Amino acid sequence: MFLFFYIMIKCCRFYFNKINDNYFLLIVFFITLLVANNNYTKKIYFSLIYLPYNFNVLGFNFSYITYFFVNNFLMTFFFFKVILELKYERFMGFLSNNYVIFLPAFAALGGMLLPGLIFYLFNFNNLIIRHGWAIPTVTDIPFVICILSILNSYIPVSFRTFLLILSVFDDIIAILIIAIFYNNNISIFFLFLSFLNILFLLFLYFFKNKSLIIYLFCGLFLWFMLLKSGIHPTMTGLFMGLFSSERYIIDNVSLDRMLYSNLRTFVDKIILPIFIFVNSGICFLHVHFKDFFSFLFLGIFFGLFLGKPIGITFFSWIFTKFKNKNILIDLNIYNILSAGIISGIGFTMSIFIILLSYNNSHDLLLIEIAKLGVFLSSLISGILGYLMIKRQFKKN
Repeated sequence: MFLFFYIMIKCCRFYFNKINDNYFLLIVFFITLLVANNNYTKKIYFSLIYLPYNFNVLGFNFSYITYFFVNNFLMTFFFFKVILELKYERFMGFLSNNYVIFLPAFAALGGMLLPGLIFYLFNFNNLIIRHGWAIPTVTDIPFVICILSILNSYIPVSFRTFLLILSVFDDIIAILIIAIFYNNNISIFFLFLSFLNILFLLFLYFFKNKSLIIYLFCGLFLWFMLLKSGIHPTMTGLFMGLFSSERYIIDNVSLDRMLYSNLRTFVDKIILPIFIFVNSGICFLHVHFKDFFSFLFLGIFFGLFLGKPIGITFFSWIFTKFKNKNILIDLNIYNILSAGIISGIGFTMSIFIILLSYNNSHDLLLIEIAKLGVFLSSLISGILGYLMIKRQFKKN
């Protein structure tokens, strides 16, 4: 027994200190695919994910405890970390220069509009399926960063900056889409309580509250109120991130930095691998050849694989013509096209929106087909984008 725990501790230390987070996400993804498509392990996997346990907390009824806990509670910390990153980059990093962010910000808008339009045109006759119009509109930052880390010796700073800013604004758009379009049966009473809680967080922000316990308690209360109001509770992470501040100084360390330093490891090494394990179990055994020609699959595939790069490139071209110059001098339209293709990797966030779109339809096959579309388009976009970027910048 002692030997077992010793080995486990050594493995955990190696994981937290040595393994690259982004490569590990790829490993978890492919292991999950193997587990979900093996006749001996798939039953165990899906019974664990959809554990049919009902429980009640403070009048809230929950079911599928694993599925619910990961997608509704743990992902709150993911959004919290994203907002803290955005705030840091806005005030201290590459987003601090207003002039530099305009081109990729406008490009991100095109990368949202055209994929959503493509999906909608494929599925406008089906009320249930077209609810997932936002599935191909988002980019997965962890996997994009993984590609960048592999190509680190090839790519110039301007390209990395453009792609990172593009991904950041893509995440902002994704958060806004989820907050506005993916909510259920709004309760005015609990929405009002949520609003009061947000005002209280704003009050703490302006008066430099130094009690971490009060701050976290408000976040937990807001999570329950948003859940009860019909708005997805992961939006709690957005408000918690917005109303933490560099002005909160606790033991000479700002609250923002203290929270981010603790959240980064927790999110990157624990939450994202768990989320991918829970949500990327695409069982190809349930998918037939005809499903590759379904409008749901085609809308997602062409939205991510074609809509993303075309929308990003076209909007970038419009912006540079309007300004009569390129903001990032050493990039050309082919470089931006490559960035658009890489942005077709929509894995984690796209799956998240799939669950929000079709979870109430009780049609698991619908979810599997949608995941398959995300998987194939992201895989092809990642490989093609990698090859194009390497070819364009290798000689430099």
